[in-house]
Order: sequence, then C-alpha cells, then structure tokens
Amino acid sequence: MVAITSILLLAATVATTATASVLRRDTTPVVNSINTQLVPQITILQNDIDGFPASGFNGSVQLDSDEDTLMTILDTATTLTQEAGTFSIVDVLNVIGAMEPATTGIINYNLALATKVADFESIGRAPFVLANLQILNIRWTEFTNELIAAAPLGAATALLAMQTAISTSYASSIAVYSVAV
Repeated sequence: MVAITSILLLAATVATTATASVLRRDTTPVVNSINTQLVPQITILQNDIDGFPASGFNGSVQLDSDEDTLMTILDTATTLTQEAGTFSIVDVLNVIGAMEPATTGIINYNLALATKVADFESIGRAPFVLANLQILNIRWTEFTNELIAAAPLGAATALLAMQTAISTSYASSIAVYSVAV
C-alpha cells in the first residue's frame, strides 16, 4: 500500500513538472528582441540605404556591417523563440504587434535596396549585397518559421502572411542583384 502511494505521488510529481515545463513560456524576450533590437536595426539599415550612394564606398561597407548585425539579431531572436515554447493567444498577438513594423520596415528596405543596384555595381559591391540578401533571406525564414511553429493555428496565418511578404521582398531584391552580378 505504501509502495503504491509512493509510486502515485512520484507519478503526480513528474506529471506536474512535465506539465509546468510544457505550459511555461515567456515571449517577453522575443517581443523585446523584436522591439528593441530588430526594428531599430532595420531603421539603421534604412538610413544606410537612404544615404547611399552619397555615402560612397564607406557607406556600402557600413551597410554590410549593419546587415551582419541584423543577421546576429535574427539568430538571437530565433533562439529566443525556440526557448519560449508554444505561444498563447495573448503571446502571439504581442508577437504579431511587434512584427508589424519589422515586416513593413524590412520590405521598404528591400525595395529601396533594389533601386540602388546600379550604384552598388559602379563601386563593385553588388556581389556583396547579393550574398547578404541571400543570407538574410535564410535567416528571416528561419526566424519566422520558429514564430509560426510556436503560434496557435489560427494566429499562425498572420505570421505566415508576414513571412511571405518578407520572403517576396527578398526574392525581388535577389532577382535584381542576380542579374547585376
């Protein structure tokens, strides 16, 4: 009798611990990463591209460096999303709200970047831009895949639409720079 009680108590403890770890999630780091790192970095990139070609070769090098920073931020955001676990409806609404300016910003950046292909060609930097576009497209896809995987089914549709818009903007810019290289 004591053995059965001990086994049941142990099973209840394990079940409670397992349930707590499955239910425990915190999207605050994900939302904070988007709001305090990702969106500001996209603004920096937009300023870089708006200042080019007047900023010349040095401006293109700064753009390259700022794109590398964006890659690191996306990697961190991907990891934070994996660590957050499954999102609740409230969590995913916060993530979607944070992602809206990031999505709009990166689409606008890619559109502006595509218009500067001749300027990057003239200083021999078009291949570097193309390489970064390809890598960033992969990193954005990895990040948004994690967001979609963590979201409840109904809310995943909004994140999928954002992912599609971002991927389409990268595909357009990649196509422009692929012709140039």
